[in-house]
Amino acid sequence: MTNDIKSVLKEVDFLSHLPNLDNLAANCINIKLKPDDFLFREDELGDSMFVILSGVLKVFKKNRVISTRTTGEYLGEMALLGNGTRSASIQAISESTLLKISENQFHQYLANNPASLMPILKTLSQRSKTDLEIIQEDNIRLINEKKLAKRLNKILDDTANEIFVFTDSGEKIKQVNSKACKSLGYSLDEIKSLKITDWLSGVSISEIEKLLIQVREGKKPLASFEALHKRKDDTIYPVEIQIQCLEPEHPPVFLAIAQDISERLEMENKVKKMAFFDNLTGLPNRNLLNDRTEVMIAQSARRKKIVGFLYMDLDNFKVVNETFGHSAGDQLIKEVADRLKATLRKEDTISHIGDDKFVILLANLIDASDAAKFCEKLFKAFEKSFIYNNQEIDIGLSVGISLYPNDGNDFEVLFKNADIAMYRAKDKGGTNYQFFMPTMNERIIDRINLEQTLRKALNEEKLKLHYQPKVDLVSGEISSLEALIRWEKPDGSLILPNQFIPFAEESHLILLIGEWVLYKACQQIKTWEQTLEEPLNISVNLSSKQIEQPNLVKSIKRIVKNTKIEAQFLQLEITEPAIMKNTEGVIKKLQALKEEGILSSIDDFGSGYFSLKDLKNLPVNALKIDQSFIQSSNDKKTANITEAIIKFAKSLELKTIAEGVETEEQKDWLKNVDCNFYQGFLFSEALTVEGINKRFLTR
Repeated sequence: MTNDIKSVLKEVDFLSHLPNLDNLAANCINIKLKPDDFLFREDELGDSMFVILSGVLKVFKKNRVISTRTTGEYLGEMALLGNGTRSASIQAISESTLLKISENQFHQYLANNPASLMPILKTLSQRSKTDLEIIQEDNIRLINEKKLAKRLNKILDDTANEIFVFTDSGEKIKQVNSKACKSLGYSLDEIKSLKITDWLSGVSISEIEKLLIQVREGKKPLASFEALHKRKDDTIYPVEIQIQCLEPEHPPVFLAIAQDISERLEMENKVKKMAFFDNLTGLPNRNLLNDRTEVMIAQSARRKKIVGFLYMDLDNFKVVNETFGHSAGDQLIKEVADRLKATLRKEDTISHIGDDKFVILLANLIDASDAAKFCEKLFKAFEKSFIYNNQEIDIGLSVGISLYPNDGNDFEVLFKNADIAMYRAKDKGGTNYQFFMPTMNERIIDRINLEQTLRKALNEEKLKLHYQPKVDLVSGEISSLEALIRWEKPDGSLILPNQFIPFAEESHLILLIGEWVLYKACQQIKTWEQTLEEPLNISVNLSSKQIEQPNLVKSIKRIVKNTKIEAQFLQLEITEPAIMKNTEGVIKKLQALKEEGILSSIDDFGSGYFSLKDLKNLPVNALKIDQSFIQSSNDKKTANITEAIIKFAKSLELKTIAEGVETEEQKDWLKNVDCNFYQGFLFSEALTVEGINKRFLTR
């Protein structure tokens, strides 16, 4: 016997009195246990006891662990003291070594060593006391479990899900909650008389049995699947079911929780519809259009037919939105969708891809003329005016057409080429169709790229405002500044307005740019108001498209309010052609702005054919004489005309401003003919805010 074993035996209370532990160890057997090995089980016959030399073992009764034993403790003595059977089960927790003492050895050593009896009696007494405490605890736990069972039953009945407890085969329903009875329409007794398959459908019996086996054998902690529940009245509803196996029983018992997923599926269908259908019109959106295009291409390839891809944009739709409001625009889009749908054949597809843009896919075309005939049918459908609030609204279509396979073999290419052709239709004045031709591609793509680049420049603050002073010809002091837009390239160089403003006016970006200029200029007015003794007046040019906007006055008032400036420090400049398009409408808008304190002037006066009769009715305070007159002032006839304009303006109590003054001679002459102000390179080119501050405003 090793010294380690001997030292352990010396620590065992009833063995510590023995004179010869070596003899005991020599006549006893060592037993090795691995984790989870049983030493013995409850109610087995026992003819020996054991001393733990190393390791840890657990003691449990009726599957309840009551204690653990470790090195120096002993087990199994109860069976040797007349009990005969094991009072508990012993199982190794870790690798363990035990010394087995037979019944004969046990009695022999006790008889020869009466002093060993007292420690054993103390141990037995303590263990009996522990057993009584456990019995008391079990009684209390049983009472508590009954109370808990009542509470759990109430919780089960209050839960929003259906709960079923059933045997392995599903033949016997052991327990259900009230929610299950209510949902299925059966009484508790009726449900217990049925099998699960009497109301469960959507999955086969073999599939359910396979899932139960996996859960029972521990291959899955729980099984989850979707199915249908059939009520007593034969109506059905979708459910998600989760099944798990309860504590081991024979036969096995399972718990199933069923959740009604009607609302979830309805929401998923709504989300799916939002992903593939336009919310306003209910038509397929671009995602679904993409899928259907690919399907139609595959079918047409087999049948050797043509697919027509028609990209449509409504003419003048923006005017409708701005005149009647967005609700009118939405109503119009829905009515347009209805008219377009009415023109289609069963095999065709229509999609609303946003704003006022639609796409129609024409299936099984023989040649391009079929697409052309269909477009004529479309235009005929739009001959009748739309009605909103008893007002007639005429809407046209610009249609771009690309054809599979000539113009592309997939959705993206067909879409791009039809878009290019649609731009060409717009260029021709709208209400017409254009087939895609490769010769269009480069020019239209350049235009599209320029629009995208300009829009990006606006969003990324690459557009800048420079300011050119207007100078009083008498005092020589700066009277005001004109805001002039510049486009800053990545290398820091500038693109001048005449290089991009004409395009912006064609693409309608001018409206966004114009509003941006107004807002930035007003912000600068506010900045200078806070830093200078007297605020500077800033003038802003309005494009003809801005003038045409019905909400122009409202928009400018909003900007003035948001930037918190005094309205009289903002001045607007309008060209003759812009006024001539709708003189009466312009007068009303300028008058409304004047009432707010915002003054206006006529820009480039003399370059158009403006009626002098109308001039006296315009609520403006100044005329800006076109620079062509100034640059030709050495010509006697031109000089006479310029002088006449100045005298005429004075008679109407209007100030005059000369543009493009580049020489001292021009300045002196203007002063002699009583012009009020001038601007031009003679005094200063247009400068950045920093340039204006540094050159003119720093004291």
